[in-house]
Amino acid sequence: MKAWNRHARMETQFNAADRAVLRAAVKIERTIESLLDRTQPLEHVSLDYVVEALIDDLINRNPQALNYLNQRSGEATVRLTNALMDWQDMWAKR
Repeated sequence: MKAWNRHARMETQFNAADRAVLRAAVKIERTIESLLDRTQPLEHVSLDYVVEALIDDLINRNPQALNYLNQRSGEATVRLTNALMDWQDMWAKR
């Protein structure tokens, strides 16, 4: 019985975490869509620049987030961290 209760609590916690992640992802998605909508009519600035500036700003404002990700070993986390570090290296070379 205790194992079943533990499993039920664990499942409840994973479901709560999944819902929180989904809400955050939707907010981020909407915010990026809004940013791109506001910058769409720019005549001399490309959307690529806007996206690159956003990523660069997020990395520079939150260096601890990259450090936190570096300490994790899940496959998706490793891929994301590698991509962000590559991005940071490429941006520095510009």
